[in-house]
Amino acid sequence: MRIILHNPQKINFFGKTVQDWITGGKVSSKLGYFQKYISKGKVIIYCDDSGSSLPVSFLRRSYVISKIINYIEIYLWLLINKLNPFKVEIFFDSRKIRKSDTLFSITHTYLDNENEGTQALINLDCIKMFYMSHYMFSSSIISKNVKKGKSIFLVAENNLWKNSMFFKKYFPDYCKDVYVLPFSYQGRFKKSSPFLLRKNKCLAIGSVQTINIFNDSSRDMYDYFRVDTLHPMRKAIYINRSEIADYIDSCISHINEDTNQALSKLKNPSGNLLKKIYLKIRNYYISNVLGSYTRRAYYDFDIVKKYNEYRMFVVPEEIADLPGIGFVEGMACGCAYIGIKSNMYRDIGLVDGVHYIAYGNTLNSLVDAVKYYQNHNDELAHIAENGYNFVINNFSNEIVANRFLEDLETFSQNTRNSSKINGSLLQSSFVFK
Repeated sequence: MRIILHNPQKINFFGKTVQDWITGGKVSSKLGYFQKYISKGKVIIYCDDSGSSLPVSFLRRSYVISKIINYIEIYLWLLINKLNPFKVEIFFDSRKIRKSDTLFSITHTYLDNENEGTQALINLDCIKMFYMSHYMFSSSIISKNVKKGKSIFLVAENNLWKNSMFFKKYFPDYCKDVYVLPFSYQGRFKKSSPFLLRKNKCLAIGSVQTINIFNDSSRDMYDYFRVDTLHPMRKAIYINRSEIADYIDSCISHINEDTNQALSKLKNPSGNLLKKIYLKIRNYYISNVLGSYTRRAYYDFDIVKKYNEYRMFVVPEEIADLPGIGFVEGMACGCAYIGIKSNMYRDIGLVDGVHYIAYGNTLNSLVDAVKYYQNHNDELAHIAENGYNFVINNFSNEIVANRFLEDLETFSQNTRNSSKINGSLLQSSFVFK
């Protein structure tokens, strides 16, 4: 079996993109551990015609120029992420994909439309695994493409088929487990401060944004939840941050406000010809080249140091039943995690009151939980220590990557001995029975 990674250079899930490198983007890579296996030859890269991180769609109208961009960008991506291009296998021709291969891609940007590239992708004659990040956008289209494709398996931090009513509504034909691939933490997330020397308050981390409810991509989510944000609890904390300051220190950033602040720097081109040209280029750079993540001051503070300043923290989940990556990062820093009471945590072994603190997904419930543990620090310290030990023993980059690849190898062996590819043969070793 070969594992093939689809267009890792396009978005920052797998490493720093060329666009982020140019603009100074600092967002962490959720699946950056793939790089180790790329460098060892255990993962192959496949690039098709939809793999650029740069806003140069106008150049890609030419077939020749598009191919040149693909070729240059993937090798720049390797160099930026310190991967030796001479030791990495890359191909650009889909005909090199074998039936026994497993291709790993994402639903966001690839299955959320119905263009020719998407149809070619879902029709590849191999096993295809799609990571479900941002699946609440254009859910109906993603579901339609999943249904049309063959040998497609979905991957997320939660078994959405089992634990999400939203998923069941919009993916009624996907009647098998969503493979659970938990978040992992990078090695820089470490416990460095004694628990009792930390602030006896809750740290709130994450981003919130207001979505356009009239946008076609948001229609499914809005029709189901009737809210204008992916993270209602983050929004509640952000809006009420002054009133709850005795219990929660909010470091939640508002993407829309950060973006508006950046766009306020645009200037109307005026003056002599050279100045007008300069201002037009500058305006284009701010508006189109700088990504929303690059514009935000949220990534300027030391998140590891911040976690080590607090005894407990919250990273409110996405409305469509997915956790935030910060929950494993904060726990790896010895901070007690407060999350909603959900099977998404129980399935991966986290027990309420033992490894983390569960609350009822309302602001009042969250504040009540913080108040209780502010007055019961012995219990809080015990939970923080248990959570820390559980995370470092189960969710480091290396552990998560190794288990995932072992599960894929087991799946490949089982399918070779089966008359057809059976979804029940793909089992996540991260799930506690």
